[in-house]
Amino acid sequence: MALLEISGVAKRFGGVAALTDVSMLVNRGEIVGLIGPNGAGKTTLFNCVSGLIPPDRGRIAFDGSDLAGLPPHARAWLGIARTFQLVQTFTAMTVEDNLAVAAHTFTGAGLVQDVLRLPGARRAERAARERARVLATFLGIEHLLGATCGDLPFGLQRQVELARALCLRPRLLLLDEAASGLDSTETAAFAEVVLKARAATGAAVLWIEHDVPLVSEVCDYAYVLDFGELIAEGTPAEVVASPRVREAYMGSGGAAPGAAGEAPTAGVPAVRTRRRREGVR
Repeated sequence: MALLEISGVAKRFGGVAALTDVSMLVNRGEIVGLIGPNGAGKTTLFNCVSGLIPPDRGRIAFDGSDLAGLPPHARAWLGIARTFQLVQTFTAMTVEDNLAVAAHTFTGAGLVQDVLRLPGARRAERAARERARVLATFLGIEHLLGATCGDLPFGLQRQVELARALCLRPRLLLLDEAASGLDSTETAAFAEVVLKARAATGAAVLWIEHDVPLVSEVCDYAYVLDFGELIAEGTPAEVVASPRVREAYMGSGGAAPGAAGEAPTAGVPAVRTRRRREGVR
């Protein structure tokens, strides 16, 4: 059974169809790329999965359970964590405080304990900060724990946001253009961190990304959206070679994204029904 199953999801904003009959699977332990031109509906789909907005129709299931009606915090409890296209950190707080906020979700302390500073609240605070330090060490940013987030370079803020998402102990990690704004060296380092996190936690990753070579290098499978419709799916090599993907990115005469000058592979279907698979490709 797939970890995340999206079936026939549609979403409109007024007269604009942001998503039209979108279906996809993310299996356990996979890194799945979601690519497409600007305005293709990728972030709208993320917002539906994470509970920020409801789809107009269709079904989104996580580990076999329908997510309809569940608010974002309930989905986080189930194991769905995300980052955002624009970095969303608490800029006036330290890195440790940013991570501890997320880690505190699973400590079990309640409002009354926190307000009265009861022993349970103090234990929860210690546990949250310990998890923050462990995650920072795992990602190699432990030397930044005392730094103010707003003072950090953009690439390090991206790593802090990823670390905060990992503090939620996700089974599914949604990365919304997490490598945008990074130079080639920072992008390579960030990709290594994601691979390391997947290997250590077993979490599946659904990654919106415009850097097609990065998708080809890191992802096990990929989907392509254009104007809210799924136009291709397959291995990264297959979707890059798809004539419909080439047309969506570059126009009818353009080269395939990330593969300039290469001829498309004959016989690659634009859209196909994906077989359910367990494990990593």
